[in-house]
Order: sequence, then C-alpha cells, then structure tokens
Amino acid sequence: MHKIYGTLMLVFVMTVFAGYSGRLKRLICAVFFRKREKRRVLYLYNETLRKRTAFFRYMKQKVSKLARENKLSEDLDVFLMLRLKFPALFGWLVWFSCGRRKCLICGELETIAGKQYGCNTVGCVYIHCEQCWKDVGVCYACSDTFNKEEDEYNLEADITTDSYVDTDY
Repeated sequence: MHKIYGTLMLVFVMTVFAGYSGRLKRLICAVFFRKREKRRVLYLYNETLRKRTAFFRYMKQKVSKLARENKLSEDLDVFLMLRLKFPALFGWLVWFSCGRRKCLICGELETIAGKQYGCNTVGCVYIHCEQCWKDVGVCYACSDTFNKEEDEYNLEADITTDSYVDTDY
C-alpha cells in the first residue's frame, strides 16, 4: 500500500517541479555558455518585438478596413444606444455587458466605473482600453490615416527597425 502512495507522491512531485527543473537547467547553461545565453535573450527580445509590430500592423489594417466600409457603427446595439443617448434614464445599463462599449482594438468591455480612453472628436463613440490607448495613442475610427485610398496606404512605411537588436556576432 505504501509503495502505491509513494509512487503517486513521486509522480506528483515530479509534475510540480518539472517547470522549475527546466528553469534551473537554463540557468546552469547560462552560467557556462554566456554568449549562447546572450544570443537566446536577444532572439527572444527581437521575436517579441516582431510579433508585437505585426499584431499592431494587422489591427491597423483590420480597423481601417472596417472604418472604410462604415461597419463600425453596426457594432452598437440598442441597449448601448439607449445608455448613450439617455444617460439619466438608462445609465443603469452600464451594469450589464450589453450596455457597455468595447475597446476598438482588442474588444475588451469598458469597466463599470467608466475607465476608458478615446479621442476628443465630436460624435466619435468608440473607446480604447488603457493598454491599447498607450500602445496606439490615436483613434483609428476617426483618424485621417484611413481616409487614404487603398493604393496610397503603405504598410511598409509603418515598419520601424529602430528598436531591432542584431544577434549576429
């Protein structure tokens, strides 16, 4: 009986500490192979930057397409319109998800306290969550960037290599 519980306990301990042993292995290798660790860290940094820039280029393109097609206004539902037009009567709708606005980029619902970020353009009802507003800093729905024709919009102009770190030695 003790052998069964002992075996199960050993499996449990190995499962719990498997992640820590992988980190310890990486740490030991980093001590002995410093150049390799530096290349690994730089690769991970550059990969994170590349994915982040690609995501925001994709979101810019997606939101610009929606803005050009005027489909952004279709996302507003009846409950939200009642809350926005008659806040004295229907302000209580903020307690329900159907009465809250969504971040234009990531789709996160606004908080009940109303913490949101957006542009100062009159008539623009779109908001951004705190993280998206810090990253983007401009309202994509009413920005002049998306009033260009398809031929004029150049994605290559948005790519910056200022923060790219070369990993070759």
